[in-house]
Amino acid sequence: MSTQANDPRQPSAAKPFVSPPVNPQDLPVDYSGFIAVVFGIAGVMFRYKLSSWLAIIFCAQSLANMRNIENDLKQISMAMMFAIMGLVTNYLSPTRPGTKRPISELHSLSFSGCPNLTIFFTTQHNPFKFIEKMDMHKGLQLRKMVKICCIGAGYVGGPTMAVIASKCPTIEVVVVDISVSKILAWNSEQLPIYEPGLDDVVKQCRGKNLFFSTDVERHVSEADIIFVSVNTPTKTRGLGAGKAADLTYWESAARMIADVSKSDKIVVEKSTVPVKTAEAIEKILIHNSKGIKYQILSNPEFLAEGTAIKDLFNPDRVLIGGRETPDGLKAVQALKSVYAQWVPEERIITTNLWSAELSKLAANAFLAQRISSINAMSALCEATGADVSQVSHAIGTDTRIGPKFLNASVGFGGSCFQKDILNLIYICECNGLNQAASYWKQVIKVNDYQKNRFVNRVVSSMFNTVSGKKIAILGFAFKKDTGDTRETPAISVCQGLLGDKAKLSIYDPQVTEDQIQRDLSMNKFDWDHPIHLQPVSPTAAKEVSFAWDPYEATKDAHAVCILTEWDEFKTLDFQRIFEQMQKPAFVFDGRNVVDVQKLREIGFIVYSIGKPLDPWLKDMPVMA
Repeated sequence: MSTQANDPRQPSAAKPFVSPPVNPQDLPVDYSGFIAVVFGIAGVMFRYKLSSWLAIIFCAQSLANMRNIENDLKQISMAMMFAIMGLVTNYLSPTRPGTKRPISELHSLSFSGCPNLTIFFTTQHNPFKFIEKMDMHKGLQLRKMVKICCIGAGYVGGPTMAVIASKCPTIEVVVVDISVSKILAWNSEQLPIYEPGLDDVVKQCRGKNLFFSTDVERHVSEADIIFVSVNTPTKTRGLGAGKAADLTYWESAARMIADVSKSDKIVVEKSTVPVKTAEAIEKILIHNSKGIKYQILSNPEFLAEGTAIKDLFNPDRVLIGGRETPDGLKAVQALKSVYAQWVPEERIITTNLWSAELSKLAANAFLAQRISSINAMSALCEATGADVSQVSHAIGTDTRIGPKFLNASVGFGGSCFQKDILNLIYICECNGLNQAASYWKQVIKVNDYQKNRFVNRVVSSMFNTVSGKKIAILGFAFKKDTGDTRETPAISVCQGLLGDKAKLSIYDPQVTEDQIQRDLSMNKFDWDHPIHLQPVSPTAAKEVSFAWDPYEATKDAHAVCILTEWDEFKTLDFQRIFEQMQKPAFVFDGRNVVDVQKLREIGFIVYSIGKPLDPWLKDMPVMA
């Protein structure tokens, strides 16, 4: 046996080298993944393109130096996500580099392959540059979360905002008003106004992206776009009384907007206002701006009450007026993007501010002018034996004229026509255009003449006195399919008959008893002589009763006056009505809704505006 093999002093046989296990904690720390995440977040929040690209570079380095696979992959995935978001944000909606983006402004990033994945990220708060919806490669969609606030929950604000909410589900729409009772009604099952189709639209959106609130200041402060839809009545006192628009509510709204705003706003005129109102509002906002930018737009409504929802869903046109400046044009485009969700582009008209403001006044003036024109013709038809329905049909077939607004009646009403024409008259007078002002005055004078002529016809036909006689009033709203009684001809007719000591029994399917009482108790306002108010006798209201149906209203009546063209009045059982009335029984049709010949065969003495006179009436003196 060799002693060398057992000698510990001798070197042992050579063995292959095996590296010992490596502890990751003993290696140098690689911060590439963490740095990539930081650059990715910075690229999104601050819109630095370089940050996003650096995030990708550090992701690549982290991938090359990967040590802890699970941890590194998490960091790389997060960094790449933020890097891509930053690049998408920069290249699709670029802004000035280095602009900080407040966290309060959220966008959402959704992927069609992952419908449950929605990533919210921050972008610049700028209501003048927003993308409502953008389709991108591989199903990527970018949506801007916009908030619209409307000041005023009336006939315009409520329906308009309901339709916007219905057509733009990604936009939060809030209607605010200082009237607690009005907001409570909007949040209840019984809406404060009647409009066909409105109830369904409100219930569809309310509580989802449509809200009604009395917290005016908070919602105005949070909104990107503010619609102002407050009342602008005709002044009854002071400079311009009887013609000029009273902008008290508008000015109050503008000052409140300036007080509570903390970010740039687009302010939209929705109420009908005089030309150059935007300039006055702009001055109020600028002088109280606190560094905040405002853009004023004019977006007048062209609704017809009774068909408002139909008109909003399928408008003839949407008119948007704004300043012809870079920021003004951006604001116009922002509002246009809202309407473009359902209105074809060719129907969205853009103009300067003053053209939009004047267009609204001109549109109402032209419509009212047509009504007064055919009503003036109706008086001539009665005098000559012509039939106004045949005349209106004959001229309406002329394509240059058309058939709309050629129905003779007791007169036009509503909140807009008279108010807007008076406003137009005042503007003409202020600009020294007295002949133009005189022309538009005649439109209102003919309307007043038509209402007075109707009252005179009733009184003269009934032996020149209606004192103590019961007269049934069917319809009080200014037109069918609405409960609005503002400037309704029924007020003037009823007050005229009450002035002759008649007893009235009133039925309207949508107007409340309280509303009728308020309307009839108001002093009559003479627009041409605003200083002189014609007082209503305090005892006149005692001569008014209210019926639940037409048959109750007409029982024991001497005459029936039809003042609103409700469809139900066309199908009444007039034989039943005739049998329960005093004789001779009169029907005065102020809307041309009845079959004149059929009623005469029953036994009625019938007067229908613009139609050949009943033989009985031909013997009566002509009343102007």
